Amino acid sequence: MHKWPAGLLAVLYLVSLPAKAQEAAAKPVAEVMAQDMREEVLRLDATVKDFFGRQETKPVPVTVYRPQGDGPFPLFVFNHGRAVEAKRAQQGRYRPESVARYLVAKGFVVLVPNRVGYWETYGGFDPEFSGCRSIEPMSIAASDQVLATVAFARSLPYVDTSRWLVGGVSV
Repeated sequence: MHKWPAGLLAVLYLVSLPAKAQEAAAKPVAEVMAQDMREEVLRLDATVKDFFGRQETKPVPVTVYRPQGDGPFPLFVFNHGRAVEAKRAQQGRYRPESVARYLVAKGFVVLVPNRVGYWETYGGFDPEFSGCRSIEPMSIAASDQVLATVAFARSLPYVDTSRWLVGGVSV
């Protein structure tokens, strides 16, 4: 009787373990929501162009934090930075909760877009990538999405878009 078929099966099983671990890691986890800030996730469509001239329209998840009451409240759009590719693949929804908590206490609605190429929209199309490290295409893609977020905010009855600020980290 040959022992190699059993050995081959053992090797195939061991090789499949990382795939099973990735599959388990990819399962969605329960969303964390700050009820006291009326946190919710909405989506808007943003059209962006990449360094190579390709243009796509993608859904941009936007986390909303807002004060109690009907408003309208001034708007603060808070941007995330740009992580290295390996981290972007695993980055979850960006939740700057401490910043949002401070701004909501000051009477602001805070919108946090997860730009195209991050979280749900990671993979395939990355409008902020530039092979030669040019800041221009990345800046244009990010600012186009910020402006799309402000335009989207005009449809929200609790936002006063005549009073708005943009901030964030890194890009």
